[in-house]
Order: sequence, then C-alpha cells, then structure tokens
Amino acid sequence: MNFGLNLIKDRFSGQSKGFAFVDMPNNSEADMAIKALNKSMLNGREIKVNQAEQRKQKSRFRSRR
Repeated sequence: MNFGLNLIKDRFSGQSKGFAFVDMPNNSEADMAIKALNKSMLNGREIKVNQAEQRKQKSRFRSRR
C-alpha cells in the first residue's frame, strides 16, 4: 500500500494538533482502511477515521460591525 501522510502541527509550537490527512491511491483502498481503523485504539485512545470533506471557502472580506 502506497500513501501520503500530512500530520497537522501548530505553526507556533510545532506540536501535533491531534489529526492528520492521508492520501490513498484509490477509493477502494481508502474505504478498506477507514473500515479497518475507525474506532480502533491507538496509544490507549480510540481514534476516528473518516473521509475528509471539501473545505468551505472562506469569505475574503470581513463585515465591520
């Protein structure tokens, strides 16, 4: 299995924010990994594994109140 991992870290402290993104070669392998790993234990904690949703585009302008 060949995949890419992007661990999300705080830009100031450099510490992990507790989540990551994994790029899988195809949907069937991604589905199998999600089913196998979701709600499994890692270092004594239950992990949540799901497919990422498209990020909503932020507005470029802030409203002034």
